[in-house]
Amino acid sequence: MTVWDKYLDLIISFQIVDVSNENVDLGQLAVPSWFGRLDSWVFYDGNGNGIRDPGEMGMPEQAVNLRFRDGSMYQSFPTDLEGYVPFDEVFPFFNWLIARWTSRASRPPAQPSW
Repeated sequence: MTVWDKYLDLIISFQIVDVSNENVDLGQLAVPSWFGRLDSWVFYDGNGNGIRDPGEMGMPEQAVNLRFRDGSMYQSFPTDLEGYVPFDEVFPFFNWLIARWTSRASRPPAQPSW
């Protein structure tokens, strides 16, 4: 049996299956992935504790860059309106990656009035 997906995000893998009888239980098969995933949040840390606490606003449309250790760019994507940015397909090429936020504003966004 061979496994792959349409976009080739999964590693093509195989497992030998004995089909000598018509009821074949494959059990649970692990399907490895080529890519990792990195979820990032950019937010105004009002109390400076490094943790997003309730009430701390996400910062929309902020660039989050993934760079190699030498500083060269790998991927870049802006945050959404809540300050969230997913990197769905991260392949580190056996190197360290650094996620870095680049501020587009000198001050945090205004608090909503509602």
